[in-house]
Amino acid sequence: MISPHQQWVAISVAVLLLPMFATGCSGSGFGARTTGVTASIKGQIFDRSHLVDAGNTTPEAALESSFWSESRGDYDADISFFTPKMQEAAKGWYGGKAEYASKTKGRYLRFKSLQIIARKELPDGTVQLRYQFDFNDHRPNQTAGPLEKVVSMVKIDGAWKCAEVTGYTSDWDTGSQPEPQ
Repeated sequence: MISPHQQWVAISVAVLLLPMFATGCSGSGFGARTTGVTASIKGQIFDRSHLVDAGNTTPEAALESSFWSESRGDYDADISFFTPKMQEAAKGWYGGKAEYASKTKGRYLRFKSLQIIARKELPDGTVQLRYQFDFNDHRPNQTAGPLEKVVSMVKIDGAWKCAEVTGYTSDWDTGSQPEPQ
């Protein structure tokens, strides 16, 4: 049987350690993070079961980690994918944590694939990634087939963060490098 003092100690330790575990395990920390798959994701097609936490020390890894955290409903980790300036906008898109959880749960049951198609390095150090993602079914007001986007990534304290997401147009391809297949 646990004494009241032992219960108090256990609760105190849990309260002190919970924020560290939550930040470390969810990937919501701001600094650079690598995992065993950080360097091996270029050009692959990921279905829902193959998404992983790839860290954030490359633009490609950070993008995949964002999809991974969203597929698991990890609001804090997904918000940390964005630059501080973009975080407020992202919070507006997602709503609060409860709204985010309900939106992403249904969305990722239909998730089909993610593929990073090409990369472009800009003179200011920004890296843009052209990517496509698809869902097994589409809501009536959406176009069927893969959606293509371009994400602009910047490096902050060793971690790649999303500074902007735009639609893809074919004129973007000039100066880009295809990802290895």
